Amino acid sequence: MRRCLIVLHAVAAAAKSCDESRLVHRPDYAERLLRAAIQCNASRIEPASAVANLAVAGTGSQTLADALQAWRGVVGKRARPAGVPRLPRRRLVGEAARRGGARITARVTAHRLISHHDHRITVDHLLRTTKRWSTALDTFGEPQEKIDVFLITLRDPVRRFQSGWRYRPDFRGFGTLENLLREWRKRQGDGPRPAFPDGLASSFRRLNTAVNQYFATPQLSYLVGSACACRRGQVRLRVLCTESLRRDLPALAAELGARASHRHSNLRTTRRPRRNATATVTAETAAWLRDMYREDVALHKYYCS
Repeated sequence: MRRCLIVLHAVAAAAKSCDESRLVHRPDYAERLLRAAIQCNASRIEPASAVANLAVAGTGSQTLADALQAWRGVVGKRARPAGVPRLPRRRLVGEAARRGGARITARVTAHRLISHHDHRITVDHLLRTTKRWSTALDTFGEPQEKIDVFLITLRDPVRRFQSGWRYRPDFRGFGTLENLLREWRKRQGDGPRPAFPDGLASSFRRLNTAVNQYFATPQLSYLVGSACACRRGQVRLRVLCTESLRRDLPALAAELGARASHRHSNLRTTRRPRRNATATVTAETAAWLRDMYREDVALHKYYCS
């Protein structure tokens, strides 16, 4: 019994002394953040929790953001969470029509829902641990409050890059996604992998490709700032998988008490056959890419396999 108390005291002391601003500079920060993300799973979202999304490019993040925007009750005359402003009905209807539409049957939820679609924002920005970031939240007029649960969509890194290519292909510069990734691999050479969390996106940006750099941002990097908060039990993480988003979104809506159906906001499939045909990659290139994003592979495998 005494040994158990000593161990529990040591764990509590370690969590209390955890300093994210120092931890982020350690070479093993990615591994530590991955372990925290796995241990931080929110099996249940408590009533009245403040819930915010992370906009991971290429994973269905627009669909999640649009769903939260609708579930918040920003349209119509139904009740809204405290502090959430009413937006003009015409504005949301126009956005929904442009992105594929949202069918809403109820908009009442006891949870405080905070939505945005800014690919730059991480947990660190929303928790305000090391810097102040207010662009997206101020744009949406959201209350600046403590966030309890973060929602994040995850996807296999190869399929994520394919989505990025279909979104904005680079026919003139590289012709195909395979050519683009081969050139990136050639420039990387046999040297060490770029440092987490910004190295891979910075390296990709130097290719001067039309493909958006946010598709090269590691999915795990959106959780920067959460390692210590997870250890202290201050925040929790809820993962939605791109492959099962049609099931995960209704399940999340039911848990939040928002009876709603919502379809994908960005459908980049058979309507553009050339983009699909040029988005394929070889098995060798896919293996290299997954190795570059090995933490993302592990996180996706844990939650989505």
